[in-house]
Amino acid sequence: LGVAVAGVCLLAAALTLLRTNEPAPHASRHIDWRRTFTELRDAWRAPIVRGLALTVFVDDVAFGILQVEVPVWMLERFGVTGFLVGAVWSAFNLASFGVTLALGAVGTDGREPRVVTLALGVQIVGLLLLLVGGAPWWTIACMAIAGASIGPIDVAMFSMLQRTVPPDRLARSNAVALMVVALGIPIGAVIGGLVAAAKPSAALALAPLMAVIATTIGKVLLRESPQ
Repeated sequence: LGVAVAGVCLLAAALTLLRTNEPAPHASRHIDWRRTFTELRDAWRAPIVRGLALTVFVDDVAFGILQVEVPVWMLERFGVTGFLVGAVWSAFNLASFGVTLALGAVGTDGREPRVVTLALGVQIVGLLLLLVGGAPWWTIACMAIAGASIGPIDVAMFSMLQRTVPPDRLARSNAVALMVVALGIPIGAVIGGLVAAAKPSAALALAPLMAVIATTIGKVLLRESPQ
């Protein structure tokens, strides 16, 4: 039933795009692979794009680990139902949504590296507290703390890209950064699945470790925000 509901939601999302026109309907549909790799190389050479992509990629590895590990860990430790697992991820995403709205009202211009560092610090705290929890409600609270970090990281990332990259290259740079970032979740899911098969608690400990590595990368590659 859950898979069917997800399918209906995806279908509804697809239907909303049926009457959406292409921005450039007369552009060539031929894929120029040489230009594609050239754009990838040029975007990757930009320090801000590279720094953001690597930082968020490593953090998304932690997120991929959590996606697999949290349900397995809760089932092993508490014997919980699917409802409580859903509540954990609802708390995670609602916290991200709320903090994103608040941060959007305040603005991050010139403070993005500090925002990323602070957000990753909050995430590390939430994930470390998760390891010592003794009840489902504790897990929900810790995941809400960790989830509060996701929105600020995304806001800071896109803000830096928008102010750094020339307008005619912004879409390509965004695509490169998001492509690299998106690889983190499936890689993390594979790592989490492999380790969880042997010891779920060890797999859960990998998530804050990856967040620490992401923080280190961000501190080194995102030393100051572009003006």
